Amino acid sequence: MLPLLHAALVFIPIRSGGLYRCKFGSLEAPRSVLRLVESIASAVAPAPPDLSDESLLQIVLQGISDEATNELVWKYLGYERDSDGKWNSSRVFPNWRKKYPQPPDVIGITRTYTRQVDEPVLRAVQALQRSVPREHKDRLKATLRPLGWKGFKLEGLTPNMTRRAQVATWLLYYRTALHGVPIEELQRRKAVQAEEEAAHDDSSIGSKLSKATGTTQQSVI
Repeated sequence: MLPLLHAALVFIPIRSGGLYRCKFGSLEAPRSVLRLVESIASAVAPAPPDLSDESLLQIVLQGISDEATNELVWKYLGYERDSDGKWNSSRVFPNWRKKYPQPPDVIGITRTYTRQVDEPVLRAVQALQRSVPREHKDRLKATLRPLGWKGFKLEGLTPNMTRRAQVATWLLYYRTALHGVPIEELQRRKAVQAEEEAAHDDSSIGSKLSKATGTTQQSVI
């Protein structure tokens, strides 16, 4: 991680033909890489203990209950309990709050997978997963590999395991890119990315990108 942070300190992104060039050299990188560097380098608050690598590992290994996992996600989406015990969504990320004024179950605490019971859970965790930008989607395995987790095998995979990995992926994204960053700065970044997406939509490959996940329209912000 240190080389990446160091790179962020010396990169001055200059936009050119869909790539960014480093002012102090000839290195080039796609926009997604530069956004990842920017998000990591601009973190203004240390990660809290419940977002540590060890905590994420406990989520995927089912070392934390379904209920506690739900509440951890709700906490970092911005939900808070009022004095009367009811959930307050006033500090929830704005785009997420529009769809979920009350915190949704993203794990499936009943572990009942009939369509009638599970459909709302499935939609909520899919929305959470789609909100993760592409450059952050595949970082969970690499992050937890030093702790011995190599990902799940297809054989024996359950909905609960899948959702725990999706939730942990979002929490890792939150820890890396959102935690401690003022909402105004997050909205500024979102606006810049939306302009880039709009430019691509006008190109010949726009129809393909419109089906991608991790776009600004799917963001929690």
